[in-house]
Amino acid sequence: MPHVRKAVSSILLLMIILSFTSFTTEYVKASSQVFKLITYNYKSSAGTDNVYPGSRNVLITVEVQYVGNTEIVGVSGSIQLPTGFTISRGYQSSSPPYTPNGTTYSVVKPGDVIIFKYSVDVSKEVSPGNYSFSIEIRYRPAHQVTSLQSQRISGITMTVSGYPQLKLNIVDTYWSPDAYPGSEGVSLNIVLENDGESTIISAHASISFPGIIEPRNVKVNLGTISKNERVTVTLTGLNILLNVTPNYRYYANMEIQATARTDDNVDYETSTTIPIAITVSPAPHVRIKVIDYGLTAPYSVSGLEFSKIYITLQNMDFATINAITAVFNVENESFTFINESRTSIVTLQGTYNYGDYITIESDKLLINSNVDGVILANLTLTIFGSKDGAEFWSIQSFNLKIP
Repeated sequence: MPHVRKAVSSILLLMIILSFTSFTTEYVKASSQVFKLITYNYKSSAGTDNVYPGSRNVLITVEVQYVGNTEIVGVSGSIQLPTGFTISRGYQSSSPPYTPNGTTYSVVKPGDVIIFKYSVDVSKEVSPGNYSFSIEIRYRPAHQVTSLQSQRISGITMTVSGYPQLKLNIVDTYWSPDAYPGSEGVSLNIVLENDGESTIISAHASISFPGIIEPRNVKVNLGTISKNERVTVTLTGLNILLNVTPNYRYYANMEIQATARTDDNVDYETSTTIPIAITVSPAPHVRIKVIDYGLTAPYSVSGLEFSKIYITLQNMDFATINAITAVFNVENESFTFINESRTSIVTLQGTYNYGDYITIESDKLLINSNVDGVILANLTLTIFGSKDGAEFWSIQSFNLKIP
């Protein structure tokens, strides 16, 4: 019997020890708040403060102070994430207790500052807004055989921002060559600057022009534009209508569809519309010198006497004259042209450079021998010219008094 009692006593003692051992591994809430949140921050993988839907490897740093009165060991902090946030690949949800100099604590003493670090990914499906996190800190008092204690630290908030807006500013616009009323085949150069917070990876632009420019719509690829970079977009083959008002500010619209990338390499689609102010220069005034004008030698046809009004000009400009349409209007009612009107229209084509002479003759003018005095006529020249590669139309008028 003594042996049986001894065996039973041993079994009871073992059960008590096992029961005690099981109790010490339980996880219980701390009865008092022994950790105080000091501060926290988060940085994107690019080291910036902005976090977007799709951001990865966002570093969260939480700094707490241990305000208990005994030393503790086995300290760790597990982060509780809201929906749409996950731990980054290669990282864990539980962080060891870091010291301010980057090492880890084996024993935490009263007053020590503890830093927990986490790396999280933000789903593309997360909407912009504020999201709350909490930290579950676990620890055990040193030199005591007791259960793990825990305390939840809340009040940690992350702001997920909306994607940066596309900000392309018009720095300058200019024509090459210069554009005048009636110019054909000119190019519009648009200088753009990316003032946004993202790099433009690729972009397509559609430019809609007002009615004074043809074609009315032009499409162009913009390519890659880094932050603060300037690019020049050249739109070629544009024609300016004759009825354009010089120096008047017209507006075109540039609609841009772009793929942009944030500093932390999140790609997203975005768009914007930019107004473009456009002006057209007045046509150059071609300097023309009148050398002579009058009537050609009269001649008779079927008993009628005819002559022609002529004028000789000299091009004193560095613009090239390519064609001239001359309109002669005789003011005297007693004189008519062969078309039985007092108006004669003739066209002269050719290339007339600086110093060249140009002679223009009207249609046949019926001479009324019964009328004495001078012939009063008005001459309007519509000149099609070119200067520095730009074509233009210019109109000039002369009053002629022919004896």
